[in-house]
Amino acid sequence: MAFFRQLRVILWKNIVVYSFKRHYFLTFFTMFIPLVLSAVLVYLRSLGLSDSTQPIVRMNATVYPEFAPSISKSSFPKFVVYAPDTTYVNDIMNAIFNGSKGFPTEAAMDMYIANATLTSDSGTQLAVLFGKAPENGSVPRDLSYTVRFNNTDFNFYTGDRYPQLKTPGPREDFTDLYRQILWGLQDKMFGKHVDLLIKARNLTKKPPKIMMNRFPYPEYNKDSQFVVLSRLIAMFVVYGYLVFSPIYVRRVITEKSSRVRELMRMMGLTDWVYWIGTFASGFLVMAVTSVISLVLFKIEVAPMAAVLLYSDFSLLLFIMLLYATGAILFLLLFTILFNNAVVGVIFSTVGWVLSYSLPTTLLDPLGQDNYMVIGRSVKLATSLFPNCGLYWCYRLISYFEGQGIGASWTNLNNQAVPADNVTLLEIVLVMIGSVFIYGLLLWYLDNVWPYQYGIPKHPLYFLQKSYWYSSTDYDSGSDMEAVDDTSPDVFEAPPQNVDTTITLSHVTKRFRGTNKKAVDNLSLKIYDGQITVLLGHNGAGKTTTMNMITGLFPPTEGRVNIKGYNILTQTKKARENFGLCPQHNVLFDEMTVEEHLYFFYSLKSSPEIAWKEHINEILSNLELSDKRRTLAKGLSGGMKRKLSLGNSMIGDSKILILDEPTAGMDPQARRAVWTLLQQLRREKTILLTTHYMEEADALGDRIAFVAGGKLQCCGSPLFLKKKFGTGYRMRIAKAHPCDLEALTQRITGTVVSSHMTSDIGHEVVYNLGFPPASDVIPLLRSLEQDKDSLGIASLGISVTTMEDVFIRVGELADMSLDNGSTASSMNNGDMISVLWKKVEKHCLFLADDAYPRFQRVRGRLPLLLQQTAALFAKRANATRRQYFLPILTILIPIALFIVYALLDIKDAKMSDSSSSRLVYDLGPFAGSTIGFVDTDEPMVRPLTTSYERAMAAQKVDVKENVGDPDEFLLDIARKSLSEYEGKYLVGGSVEGVAKLVAWYNGEPLHLGAMSLNLAHTAALRFLTGEDDAVVSVTNWPLPGKLAYQLFAGVYDQTSRILCSVFVPTALAFLSSSFVLFPTHERVTKAKLLQLMAGVPGVLFWGTTFLWDFLIFAICSTAIMVPLLAIN
Repeated sequence: MAFFRQLRVILWKNIVVYSFKRHYFLTFFTMFIPLVLSAVLVYLRSLGLSDSTQPIVRMNATVYPEFAPSISKSSFPKFVVYAPDTTYVNDIMNAIFNGSKGFPTEAAMDMYIANATLTSDSGTQLAVLFGKAPENGSVPRDLSYTVRFNNTDFNFYTGDRYPQLKTPGPREDFTDLYRQILWGLQDKMFGKHVDLLIKARNLTKKPPKIMMNRFPYPEYNKDSQFVVLSRLIAMFVVYGYLVFSPIYVRRVITEKSSRVRELMRMMGLTDWVYWIGTFASGFLVMAVTSVISLVLFKIEVAPMAAVLLYSDFSLLLFIMLLYATGAILFLLLFTILFNNAVVGVIFSTVGWVLSYSLPTTLLDPLGQDNYMVIGRSVKLATSLFPNCGLYWCYRLISYFEGQGIGASWTNLNNQAVPADNVTLLEIVLVMIGSVFIYGLLLWYLDNVWPYQYGIPKHPLYFLQKSYWYSSTDYDSGSDMEAVDDTSPDVFEAPPQNVDTTITLSHVTKRFRGTNKKAVDNLSLKIYDGQITVLLGHNGAGKTTTMNMITGLFPPTEGRVNIKGYNILTQTKKARENFGLCPQHNVLFDEMTVEEHLYFFYSLKSSPEIAWKEHINEILSNLELSDKRRTLAKGLSGGMKRKLSLGNSMIGDSKILILDEPTAGMDPQARRAVWTLLQQLRREKTILLTTHYMEEADALGDRIAFVAGGKLQCCGSPLFLKKKFGTGYRMRIAKAHPCDLEALTQRITGTVVSSHMTSDIGHEVVYNLGFPPASDVIPLLRSLEQDKDSLGIASLGISVTTMEDVFIRVGELADMSLDNGSTASSMNNGDMISVLWKKVEKHCLFLADDAYPRFQRVRGRLPLLLQQTAALFAKRANATRRQYFLPILTILIPIALFIVYALLDIKDAKMSDSSSSRLVYDLGPFAGSTIGFVDTDEPMVRPLTTSYERAMAAQKVDVKENVGDPDEFLLDIARKSLSEYEGKYLVGGSVEGVAKLVAWYNGEPLHLGAMSLNLAHTAALRFLTGEDDAVVSVTNWPLPGKLAYQLFAGVYDQTSRILCSVFVPTALAFLSSSFVLFPTHERVTKAKLLQLMAGVPGVLFWGTTFLWDFLIFAICSTAIMVPLLAIN
């Protein structure tokens, strides 16, 4: 029940109060940006094609005619080299090519090609290497050769199975390159080989005429915007949240750095509730914008024109909500790692942008559609980043949209494009896995990360039983004596029959980066039903001690127990019933006074039905009833202090830790708080610190003095006054004349323990010690009677106050640090002697020449120069003390520019995947290939059988007698286009003994050559009657010159895209840093103070500009160094 109550109030604070009541404009703006970008996508979708008023046109099925492969003399290589130059090879090459040059070996041919490449612009255009070429002039049965086209002039993309860019509709056929060069060469080579084989073996059969026919393509949507929209959807979504992400991160880090979160934990808030509430506040924004964006994407702005027309809305919503979950957890990780909101925003923004732009720009740049060549593991690994995972999802969804079927739950595990190495289901599963990974990291780092407020747990805390099962065992270590090495002279004995609430045992605290002990071996007990006051000068260690008691900081050494529970290992149990009023007001600026009290009341296990009466009582006691609906930021300093005190008292907290609770209050309000605390002391344990000695004297049951991190003394006010008080002091105003010697003799003679302490001007002070009343009364009567003769104008007596005790203990502490002794080890005479020497020492500084003197600057120019130097010194000191931020604003642009340069070079030297060796058989498609053989003439059965066996040898599942191949194939394509493009690859139809048609699927790149090779193999087996006869063709491109390998148009486009992404992003971090310091000065009124001191506005802004220009010049120079080095 408490879990849901806390969750409700956290959601109420984060969503209702913060997002919609106080910052509704900011919330609207963060939601407006992604919706605007979604609307832009819808508008782009509404734009029509060049030949139509509609953005999408429904195209009819495409049926292709059969054709005969042939060689185009105009585009075919004019000069060809080959090897080996045997009789058989020479006969084939001379019959096909007019100009060719043969070489005896492959090595000789390679040497010639290498020299030609270096000495000419384009090198050799075609080389042919025969595998089986007998030297005795005989003709081999099998035909085996490798064609090596110059890759500069003839690029067959042998490294790709499918085109890198897949768009709706049939792929371009590249007639000049494939039909009239490669396939024509294959057909000519086979024809001449068969002629030589028939002549050599006297074969009687005649070879069939080989024709080719491309598979038909079903009806499809002609969509010219597909390529652009498939990239823009994810990009617009990611950059749409570029405003939301830094605002969200800043709010969470600000809560942590201002200690609000730790205060909520002390008030009873559990970590699970906090993170769920924080997550929900960000998730709600992304969820609402996702739903509205998807509704916009599904709107048909024109017939058949929607951004996502066919995809299932529920699936799209699931993916967007999954993305929102991962993105929020991704951002929350940055809130764990950083305590400074500015630094956290910078790093989270860099992470947000780079987690999308870097993988997509590096792997799949807009100028080069590399999706089909990206490895499976790379796609899945990058999907661990929410932004990149969303990119891959929308790439696949766009492919489904291009097929006219859209993504749905039924095809979630289907390939969106043939031969794809991932499915949408796999990407979604990785994104689900990333949610668990980010959640576990958030949970783990939040518990063990040492560089944040709170007590970090052991790195293996999740293996400890105490983490999973709340321990209620009493800590036996709390029974140890907390004060075992102190002198009874300055430490009063503890009260009888009173329970101990808080025990500090030998507690020491050292902060990182220093050896100084903020708290040094401090031991103290705080008792139930009492007000314990912790006194000490600034920096004595009071607040550090209280922070360790509350668990804000872990002690370096020692133990802190709260009601028997160790604050380190049993933090949750120890903090039960805590009420904390920190030294600095920890308030929510966007919440009213009443909302504060309701919020903290709800965090505690208090009866909900009485919350209104309880809040009204607190408001009445603190005199805040008329401010109940005033925002915290609108309160005065004293009222803010009252509200902080009210937050600690709300919910009937049994332990109140109050750090200077009345600081900034007026005397009347302070007195009212004293009365309230005295009423509460009966049923609570109260520990407070104060700088008002009167307050300590009035409230403290026990007062503990801390100096130099050590406990100096502890006891009731009366006990401390007796131990450290100097007794009665008599102040006498001297008349003229005054017999000082006679006066001194009269006083010391009557009160033996008295002595003169000071004689300055017209006043003399005597310390009477603690004389009995029988001595004091005669002395006063004597002085009153003889005041004229002694020269007394007036006199008065005062008793020791807590301020006197405070000053004396502080002096003794300083002396003990100097002498290496402790205050408790010195007797009263030593104390007085040391204090008197210190007074004499400090009096030496009363001379006039000890004070610094300043010369007045005369003249306008010298004053301007001095002001300019002071303003530059101000910026220099600010930069020196906040060195991390300037270094960061310089390093981030340098890093981004280096990445840009490396990616640009990578693009300029892009590897040519088309230089791979490719054997024209169905090996790359083996295992899932379906083919067909069709004939209705029984007399050609031997040729049909040869065709079937040739396919079966390459693991093709053959379907026979399919009827009309076009109708058969269109029927399959209409049922499942992805299966049609991925499995139905080749086929053959036999029309008598004179004609053989090689069918091929035109969507993969090389199936035309493979199907033609199958037909040649079938024809060769038919002619020879041998089932193991084979035609083997390999395409192995020749490398061209480097100048021709740089595809200038694509490179320039990609370079511009890289520049447009990285350069503005890099300079944005640098330029935004120039806004921070002037804004900070304006908000903190430092600028106003400088202008009021006489600094001209022109000089103020001029020095600001010159300093920022200097930083910009340093950064620009630093950026150019790695760029020049890389170039």
